[in-house]
Amino acid sequence: MGPPPLQTLGSTVEFGQGSCGLAASNRESVVVTNLETDPRCVDARHGTRSEICTPVVLNGKCLGVLQIASDKKGHFEPERADQIEAAACLARLVAMAIERAKLIQDRELLSRSAARSTQLLIASSVASGLAHELKNGLLAISTLAQRLEVVPAIKSNRANVVRLNDIKAESNKLAAMAIRLMDLSRVGEPAKTEIYLNEVIADRVVLLTDFAQTQDIELVTHLDPRLDRRTRGRGNPVMADAYQIQQVLTSLVMNAIDASHRRQSVQIETRLKDSGWVSFVVRDFGTGIAPKDKQKMFDMFFTTKVDGFGIGLPVVKILVEENHGGRIEVSSRSGKGSMFEVLLPRGTGRRSRGA
Repeated sequence: MGPPPLQTLGSTVEFGQGSCGLAASNRESVVVTNLETDPRCVDARHGTRSEICTPVVLNGKCLGVLQIASDKKGHFEPERADQIEAAACLARLVAMAIERAKLIQDRELLSRSAARSTQLLIASSVASGLAHELKNGLLAISTLAQRLEVVPAIKSNRANVVRLNDIKAESNKLAAMAIRLMDLSRVGEPAKTEIYLNEVIADRVVLLTDFAQTQDIELVTHLDPRLDRRTRGRGNPVMADAYQIQQVLTSLVMNAIDASHRRQSVQIETRLKDSGWVSFVVRDFGTGIAPKDKQKMFDMFFTTKVDGFGIGLPVVKILVEENHGGRIEVSSRSGKGSMFEVLLPRGTGRRSRGA
């Protein structure tokens, strides 16, 4: 593929076409004495009669063309070396300004990346510690529940049976929280293999269904058959870390359940997209996201939940965008629910390590 078209005021020209295109192609200034008669010009702009077009070059690459125009014929002349040098000097200043802006942008990106890495390290440490404590507490609760189940006085007393069921329900909540925290404490480099999205999603849905039932929420799945493992042919596999994709699904489904009311449903859907993408969608019909929170929901430690940690969605963003080169699209209406779509590129190859 050749260089992209050049955008000029009110028109678009191909690389090498017109006075601007020639300046970019030859890396030399082009002086036009009369735009109306010069055959090199393809677009006589209103009010412009003569011009100098000078390439803006940075590190050997032409970034664009500096165009200085006049409403008078003959204002710029090819023989005027001082005019050409003045334009070239101005173009060099523009290139320096662009380079400085790029350095500042790179520095800001590096600073944000370092801050995010520090936040992620802190979040992972907190999540790991909390998951450990939850696991110990769950072990004690589970042991107590098992002992109570065989006590005759419990089995024969309806009130005691209700209390035991409450213990089990709370244990399930803690178990789900422990799963979420353990997932969040492991955000490393992806170990990518060729996976089939429907298999990965269906496998985790089995685990999530048990928790959803304790909250009186129904999980409804719609899996695109084109993303199944084919008995013949390769089908539409994805190069991804199956465990990290399940982490993303778990976090989004848990959030959807938290936002839903009892006896509502949470929908999970897979889709084969155009242009080499696949996706999975998590949709709920609950409280939705307030407009003021949409810009902050992926910020580390931001949460609207009383018992929230504010690390779930930021980790989801890292896993999808940085580890898999994907993207997340969100739509939500307050009181109507939310939809998160995770898009993943359909990579090629059998096995890869890292993003």
